[in-house]
Amino acid sequence: RQEQALLAYEQAVLKAQAEVETAMQNYLRQEERVAALRASVGEAWRQVSLAGERARRGISPASGEVRARADALEAERELVAARAASGTALV
Repeated sequence: RQEQALLAYEQAVLKAQAEVETAMQNYLRQEERVAALRASVGEAWRQVSLAGERARRGISPASGEVRARADALEAERELVAARAASGTALV
């Protein structure tokens, strides 16, 4: 009886340890994704600036800036979602 309780306890501890390790791995993966998306957002907004400059100079149509802005906003949406996923990865 005591042996069974000890075995159950050990199994519970091992299961909890595995869950913590999995949660940490998921969190680290999400943090890597957040970092990559942060860089993508910065680049997307640089593209907006370049597209705007090209449009002002008459090199490209203004629609290029609109598309670039839409892409930047989509990149920001993905970043927000990744941050949320990162925040819940440890829960």
